[in-house]
Amino acid sequence: MLALSGQDRSPFLPAAPTLREQGYPLAVREWYGFCLEIRASSPGELAERFKADAAEWRDLIRQTGYTAES
Repeated sequence: MLALSGQDRSPFLPAAPTLREQGYPLAVREWYGFCLEIRASSPGELAERFKADAAEWRDLIRQTGYTAES
């Protein structure tokens, strides 16, 4: 394991550093129906998470100037 993409280290892989710890200012939240760290939420909370993540990715894409043609 080179790095974890989340905000924090995983309790399942405590020795694996995060991307941020390695100097990359990025935390990625993946969306899965099933994952190792299960967190209960309501449909409304999930919708808010989608909106927040979309806004974060939109800002990052704009900052880097990335386009589909890049």
